[in-house]
Formats: sequence, C-alpha cells, structure tokens
Amino acid sequence: MAQEVTQNKTAELVFPGERLTVEAIQRQISFSGMRALDWVKEQDLFEQGDIYCGEFSSTFRCAEACPGCPDSVLILARDIKAGLVNAKEDKASKEEMLQRLDLLADLGVKHVMMIGGTIDKEQELGNQVNHALDKGLAVSWFTDGILLTTEKNGEPDVLFRHHLQSGWLSLVSTHLSMDYPSEVNFLADNVSLPAKKGRVGEFAADGEQSRRFKSQYGVRAAKNLVDAGVARVFINMTVSSHNADQLKPIYEQVKRLQDYAFAQGSLTQVLMTFSPWIWRPHQARGDSLEDCQAGSGLQMESAARFGDVLGQIMELEYKRIAAGRPRLLANSSGFTNFFVDQNYREAVVNQVLPYPGGRPEMIQVLPNGDVKMDPMFWGPELGAVNNPFGYRDRDPRFAHNPFFQFQPEGKTWFPNLVALPIGVGGING
Repeated sequence: MAQEVTQNKTAELVFPGERLTVEAIQRQISFSGMRALDWVKEQDLFEQGDIYCGEFSSTFRCAEACPGCPDSVLILARDIKAGLVNAKEDKASKEEMLQRLDLLADLGVKHVMMIGGTIDKEQELGNQVNHALDKGLAVSWFTDGILLTTEKNGEPDVLFRHHLQSGWLSLVSTHLSMDYPSEVNFLADNVSLPAKKGRVGEFAADGEQSRRFKSQYGVRAAKNLVDAGVARVFINMTVSSHNADQLKPIYEQVKRLQDYAFAQGSLTQVLMTFSPWIWRPHQARGDSLEDCQAGSGLQMESAARFGDVLGQIMELEYKRIAAGRPRLLANSSGFTNFFVDQNYREAVVNQVLPYPGGRPEMIQVLPNGDVKMDPMFWGPELGAVNNPFGYRDRDPRFAHNPFFQFQPEGKTWFPNLVALPIGVGGING
C-alpha cells in the first residue's frame, strides 16, 4: 500500500516517482492519430473485444468552471493566455469523426459515451449519435442540462425540444451532474433556477459554486426528460472532500425522481452513479498542481462518513434486487464496496488502483480525431499510474472490471448498468 497522503492542503506533488516515470515516457513517445492503438497492439496489450466501452469527444470546450476539471473555462482562459492551448480548438472533419465511430465498433466496443466539454450545441451531435446507434453501439451522452433548461421556470428550452424532435434523445441514456442537492422543489410545475448571466465571475470567487449551479439545472433537466419519456437518465455525483456529506440527500432526491417517473407512468429508467473527484492521475500526467490538489479529494474522515452512508445505500440496493425492484444505484457492487469497506479506506484516500499489466480498459476519440487508449492517458503510461475514476467501473463483465477484486464476500455481484443496453440483462443486472 502506498504511503498515506499528508500535507495535502497545498499544491503538492504527492507521488513524485509516479510523475517522473510518466514524464520519462512522455519524452520518449509522442502519439497522434492512431499511433496509440498501434502501440498497444504491437505490445500485445489489446485484442479485438477486450474493451467494452469508449468515449467520444467532439469538443473539450465548456462554459462552466468546476474545480479540478481540465475543461474548466477558467483553466482554458489561463492556458490560452499562457500559450499552452490554441484559442481555436483543433477539430477533425465530420467524416473523420464518423469513421472513428466505425473504428470503435470494429474493435468490439459495445458502448460509447458522447462527452465533452459541453456537447449540447455541437452541430454533428445528432448525426454522430444516430451513426453510433446504426453501428449497433449502446449510446450515452453527458450534459449539464444548462443549455436544455430555461432559467425562468425550468421548462425545456429550445435546444431540448430540438433534440427531442430529432428522435435520438429518446433512444439514448442521458447523464447529468448532481454534486449538491436541489435547493428548490425540482418536481414543481414551475421553478426559478439560478441566473445564467454572470455566473463565471461567481465561479472564479468560489469554485464549488459551479458544481452547485449545474446541480440545480441537472436535476430539473432530468425531471423534464422523465416527462418526455426518454429511455434512461443517470444522475452522477462527483464526490470530493467538499461534498462528501451530500450523498444521502442526493440519493433521496434521485429516489424522488424515480418515484415520480413511476407515478407518472413514464417509461424512463432513473438511476444514479457516483465517482470520486480525481487528483492522482492528473498529477501523474503533469497537470497543474494548482488544479489537482490532493486535499480536495476524499480524506480519511470524509471518506469514512461517505463510506458509512454508502454502505447503507448498498444494503438498500441488495434489498431492492431481492424484492425484484429496480436498482437506483447503477455502480457495480465491487466499485461501491471499495468505498464502503474500511479495509480499503487508505487506498481510497491515496487513490490506489493500478492498471493490471498496464492493459488499457477504454478507448477515447479526441475532437481532432486522435485515438487514446484511456480518457486520461495515451497508453504506455498505464503501467505506471493509479486511477480509481468511475469510468473504470463501466465494463459490466465481472472479470474485466478492475473493481471485481473488492466484491464483498457472501454477496452477489451486481454490474455497473451504464454500458448495458436498455432492456439487456434487466435493470437489476
């Protein structure tokens, strides 16, 4: 077990040896295009069908400023000013991006997450979703709901109605963020949401305000999606030391949303996922320490409080499954128990989870068409890093999911539901 994090309230490189190893790899190998995929094949680290899930990013630009997120509008402005990033995003042609979706299907990928940045207004979003569906891929997309929801009364905005009328929105899983509970009755006919204008200034003064802001829009957009009868809605909580105590009220509000869907006769499946706020892999790949301070991640006390509540939720999930009722928590039982079992608490705080054999577990397509063998790394770095990010829990196959090792004894494994097609395996997995 790695040393416990100490003095992590400052911008400190906690595991310098990890960063030095990755830095050496970065100096030796420079990837672009399809080179990362070629490299893992040459190293016998990948065969067709190994990877179940992919991510597809048509843009990394975002108008929000969530702390620690490399897509933050404030981080982007800083990096553009410093000359580290081009003001105009480098993007592949629409034809090339569709070819990348073909590639994912040819490689045996079963599920693709459309993710940004903020992709809601991307011109090719509908075409890309439909193309992926035509290739037989299960499709999810991530939105913060802000562009889909009116500020004045919380109704579906023009963009929401456009996507719904286009047809694809009803066929896919929509993921929204909820890092803090709603401050209003999000199920009311009309709600007043926080002002969109001038919000970035508030975010600069208080980074957590960005997470609070999008949480209000996210859960209201989820309610509107339920009213529209879309296939499936996931509410995702990113857990840090700042909001670890918000799990119970968020879970209860998501349950209210699920109960509302049943009461309305909506066909929408309502589920919740969580993922830890990540700092260790960001530090390892060389991100600014100012943006990925270890102290913002779960600490021993906050991890214990979070784990205690999560343990209660896990028991509720097993009772739901035993009673033949739909699950609410969509994470796998192994992933969940990693945060519940106090024997793993130090690993949670230190974010200890290596990549077995340095093998890739997910493919990512970048806006410029480049292909990476992990959403955070190109591929060769994986043997040297640790990363408990929630995307590593998406593979529903027991032996392929790196969290199977944390499955509680005497309990039945239940898989992560994110990547499973709607209606396949049942909502109980």
